[in-house]
Amino acid sequence: MSASVQSRKKDLIVAQRPIRCLVIQMARLGDTLQTLMALRAAKQLYPQLEIHMVVRERFSAATQRTPWIAGVTVFPSDDILGPVLRGEKDKRQALGDLARWIAPLIQSPWDMVLNWTYSESSSYLARLIPAFVKLGYSRSADQSLATVD
Repeated sequence: MSASVQSRKKDLIVAQRPIRCLVIQMARLGDTLQTLMALRAAKQLYPQLEIHMVVRERFSAATQRTPWIAGVTVFPSDDILGPVLRGEKDKRQALGDLARWIAPLIQSPWDMVLNWTYSESSSYLARLIPAFVKLGYSRSADQSLATVD
């Protein structure tokens, strides 16, 4: 672990300010529920965690009804990917839609981004979101797969 990451972790613990944590979980409902159970335990151990999640639209209800989740960002796969799959938009147009969707997530760096989806597409999403610490599938600067745990 680099000295800057260790220093940042120390600053977070000493400051006792909210630690902004973004969890990417775009798998199915069972994975989402297991993620919520693990995050509940983390929240009990570290009350300063401010947990946000990125979830697929069809499995978002469980996270949106969880009172200790500070924010839920829903990935509208039908709106972004559907038109491309149906031939109504090309990939370039879909990238514009994706850029507008991700804009609020990248406005300021997160303390932590945890990608618990383990898919190639989620690794690119994790790469795009700025964070001091990233765990799970992501991408290196050269776009090669990076798995950090």
